Amino acid sequence: MDTGPNECAICAEYLPAYVDYIIAGRSFPNHKQVEEHLALCPACASEYADLLGIALCEQAEQIQDLVMDIGPKASQAPMVELARASGLDLALALELNQHWLETCRNQLVQDARGAASALSHIGILHEMLGNLDGALAEHTNALSLADETGNKYARSRSLASKGRIKYLQGKWSEALESLRAAHETTLEIGDQFAQVRCLITLGDCYSSSRRLSAIAEALQNYSRATEEAERIGFLRALETANGRQDQLKAGLIGFFQRVARDFVQKFIKKERGLFEQFCQDLTSQLAALVSGGRPAPKFAVARLGFGGTSSGAKTPAILLTIISALDELVDWRPVEISDKTISTEERQTVVPVLREDAKSDVIRHARQLGLSRREARDLADYLENFVSREQEFFAEPRIDMPESKPD
Repeated sequence: MDTGPNECAICAEYLPAYVDYIIAGRSFPNHKQVEEHLALCPACASEYADLLGIALCEQAEQIQDLVMDIGPKASQAPMVELARASGLDLALALELNQHWLETCRNQLVQDARGAASALSHIGILHEMLGNLDGALAEHTNALSLADETGNKYARSRSLASKGRIKYLQGKWSEALESLRAAHETTLEIGDQFAQVRCLITLGDCYSSSRRLSAIAEALQNYSRATEEAERIGFLRALETANGRQDQLKAGLIGFFQRVARDFVQKFIKKERGLFEQFCQDLTSQLAALVSGGRPAPKFAVARLGFGGTSSGAKTPAILLTIISALDELVDWRPVEISDKTISTEERQTVVPVLREDAKSDVIRHARQLGLSRREARDLADYLENFVSREQEFFAEPRIDMPESKPD
């Protein structure tokens, strides 16, 4: 095929179907004619690069949704399996984006903006395939080229993927920096779907920070993602954000209720009505915490209305100390319970992790709230033992399940 007007018209007619065949990994019937013409005609080569880029950007949106569904802690195998179940071949997608990059760099095309987008896609695909070092290298190149050309689409994608990778590598502050920058970029370009994905990933990152105040930030990001997803009709993200928010709430409230019940039954046996009243207040306060995204729940225990005897007057201080001291003593870690008979969502919970050399802080805090030295030491020992038992429980490959009810 030559490069005259008639040949360009024929090529233009072929190109949409040709791109469809390329994306599907199939050979177009007249591919030799088309490829010969594309190698000679700058206008048609540029048109081909644009059409290929549009198709691969649409595919990238599907891939980003998969990343959002499974979360940033996914290993390579689940990503590949999820992609295959959704009709995506990650190896083929990587090959196609490398082909798009070469096309954009072709002397007939010279599309630097398109090359930046292709590099960002290649980086994301390396991330999904478990090649994190390769992904970071591609994103470094993509970000440099995106800034040169003003391609904020590529910038937002590469920053989000870079944030997920830093999270996987345990570089929490760097992960947050990249994810916040990605979110700001999506706001600049008005990419609402990418905004929601960034908020969910920020929530995932905060939820692993192991501090209660940061977990509250996680819940706030999930809440914002839920509101925005509902507003724009992004139902897939709405389900994901709601699910992760509910898991985190249930894990926190459940843990605090267990520690309160165990403590009251062990140390305050005479106050029979105390536990129920305390749990009601605790649940409502935690509900306010997680819905508003505020820091640690150090609420006014005077509202509980205890008093009269000296032991009764001291009880609220002890209960307040439980809540305050826990954030001094432990980190918080999302885990998955090893019971494959239930869904992934139901296996998620939050467990405490003992922080090194924290008992002295607990004792100091307890003393400031009016407990004697012995009471403060007893409290620190008790909390340490309780947290250890929690960890042992969640190390077991089981979970207590309610009895099934008949339909």
